[in-house]
Order: sequence, then C-alpha cells, then structure tokens
Amino acid sequence: MNIEKGQLINLMDRYLNFKVELLSGDIEISRFDELLLSTDIVNIHPYKRIQVNGIPVSVTHSAQYIATFETEEYRIALAALPLGNVKVEITYEYLKNKFVSARKFGNFLSKFKELLGKNKIRYSIISNEISEYFAMRLYPKFQSYETKLRKIFILALSPLEDKKVIGRIKESSEGKIDFTNINTTGKIEELGIGELHDLIFEINLNPVDDYHNFFRDFELRNEFELKKLIDSIFPVTVWDRFFSKFLGDRKNDSILQKNYHDIRKFRNDVMHFHTISYRYYRRAEVMLIKAIEELEIIENSMLQSWDYESARRLMNDLSRQDLINSFNKLSETIYKVIKPTTETINNMNRVMQPLLTAINNLQLPKIDSNRTRAFQKMVQTFGELGLPNPNLDEDKYNNV
Repeated sequence: MNIEKGQLINLMDRYLNFKVELLSGDIEISRFDELLLSTDIVNIHPYKRIQVNGIPVSVTHSAQYIATFETEEYRIALAALPLGNVKVEITYEYLKNKFVSARKFGNFLSKFKELLGKNKIRYSIISNEISEYFAMRLYPKFQSYETKLRKIFILALSPLEDKKVIGRIKESSEGKIDFTNINTTGKIEELGIGELHDLIFEINLNPVDDYHNFFRDFELRNEFELKKLIDSIFPVTVWDRFFSKFLGDRKNDSILQKNYHDIRKFRNDVMHFHTISYRYYRRAEVMLIKAIEELEIIENSMLQSWDYESARRLMNDLSRQDLINSFNKLSETIYKVIKPTTETINNMNRVMQPLLTAINNLQLPKIDSNRTRAFQKMVQTFGELGLPNPNLDEDKYNNV
C-alpha cells in the first residue's frame, strides 16, 4: 500500500500526541475563558482570537489556547455543548520519547486540575490517553505476575500428578484411589488473581473454633507440648508454611506478602480503565518488579527441592473438612478446583494400610535423586495423611 507524504504526516501526528478530554456542567464557557486567561497557576494565552484594543473578545461557543508549562507547550480547546456542558480538550504534541512525554503531560494535567480545584469547578474525565498508555505499560507486568503466581501453585501440586505414580497407586488400590481424571493443576488456570491471593495468603491452615477445648488441661502439658500448642493457634497460611522459606533472609520482608492487596488493587484499576497517573504507575511498576523477582526465586528453588512429600503435606493441609467448607464460602471456583483432590486424599486415608507394601515397592520415574529421597520420606509418613497439622515434631517442623 502506497502512503502519500501528507498521509504519513497525519499518521505520525496520531502517534505523536496525547489527548485528555474533560466535561464540566458547573460553569459557562465565557466564565471558563475568563478563569483560564487570569490564572497564575499556568501560563495560558488565547490562540487565533480576535482582540479589541488588545483584549480578547468574549467567547460563546468555542475557544482555543496555548499553555506553557516547564518550557513545553500544550493546546487547550473549549467547546460549549447544547445541554450547557463545557467540553475541555487538552493536547500535547511531542517529537520523541513517549514515556518521558507522558510524564511531562501528566505533570501539566496535575497543574490544570489544580486550577479547576482552586476555582471549585467540578468535572469528569471522559478520556485520558496518558492513563491508557501507562495502563498498557503495566499490563504485561501484571500478566507475568499472575502467570508466575499460578505457576508456583501448579508446581506445588505437580508431583501428585506423575503418571507412573498415579498408575501404580491405582493398580495397588484396585481402583479405589485414582488421581487420573482430577487434573487439579490444569484447573488452577480457572482461578483469578483474587482467588489465588485468597488461597495462598488468606486461608488460615490453623483455624481454632473452640478455644475452651483447645486449651483444655494445658496445665498438665510439658514445655514442648505447650510450645506446639501455642504455635498451632497462630494463623498460618499456605505462603507461610510452604512458599516463604524459599526466599531465605528476604522472607520476613517480602514485598509480595506485604503488598499483595495493593497489587490486586493496581491490577483492578488497570483492567477496569481507572485513571493511572505517572506517580501511580511508578509505584505499581516498582512493586510488580520486586514481586515478580520473588516469585522467580521461589519457582527456581521449587524446581530444585520441591518434592512428593511437600506436595502431599500441602494437599493434606488443604484437605481438612473445615477448610473445604470455608473454600465454598470464600469462592465457588476455589471449591471446585481443590475439592476433587482433597476428596481423593481423604479417601487415601481409608485404604492406606493395604497400600504400604505396594508403595514401598513402587518404581519411581527417573526424576532426580532429591525427589527419590523425598518420596521415600513420604512413604514413612503416609500414615499421617489425616492429621490437620502433620510433622509437629519440633525438628521436622523447623525444617519445613
């Protein structure tokens, strides 16, 4: 397709300017004109306006202006609409560096809003190309964040879906235990970012409903038993028990753990086209970069050391009936995704004893030596599958 020179210039103009549109029903266009020409917040001059004795004539239908701020020029256009509203269009043309230009325009827009606020002019933003631009820059980062968050949970469950292990367990249990068609890892994709956050950061794996019975006969317990009792009453999430340890010294100052609520809010603002300023953009960008870095650390560590025992303990914790019921109240999607696997885990308790011999003789697929050792450890602790908090022995618990 041939493009004439004039067409090329028009195409370039489309991509080398930002525009913001506002609508106000609070003020007549003539009064708006007076405020713009008299303000000391921004330097504004009329554009192509007839003047009488050096004074611009009053406007009734439309007007254009040139505003200067920090050596840059911005065009302002007013238009009176039939119903009495005034439409304000602000345009900034730039030659290069779209990101820097968006920041400059954002600074000017803040000053223009200051002008409106000072004169108590109410308005609505009906389009904001700066906000759209910043949102588009954030979108890939949110996509990466959500993908990596989902990935660590898929990795956490993946050892339970090894085909050879599934086949041998099904054969040894005479079909009573079958993970074949559950495909929990595949269904994890159904979880949105809010549900992933709830599952990883919100659900308490140590809920206590009856404190009276919980502390019954505490005076008869020894020091070690009391320590276990106290530890088990504090809220513990999936993040606390299974993922934070991979951050090492950073786990107590995790950006992800402390800011996942803000990340979710940022994400919703982007997806629902809320106004994104430069300052808002920078805060979200920095937070996302650090959170993604933490997720990558966790992912790489899990690939090296996550094992069958870890996956079993995770699903065992999530298999408690009180938690399953809370999933249903919290999110129907979480309930649907997790419930099939938790039911199979619970069923495994009922038929476990006949399986022990078969599992001891199970030939594991060739993965790596770490996973082989982990599976052997799992065999030794299979009998604990029904416990809400497995491995409460102090040394084991500290090694989680």
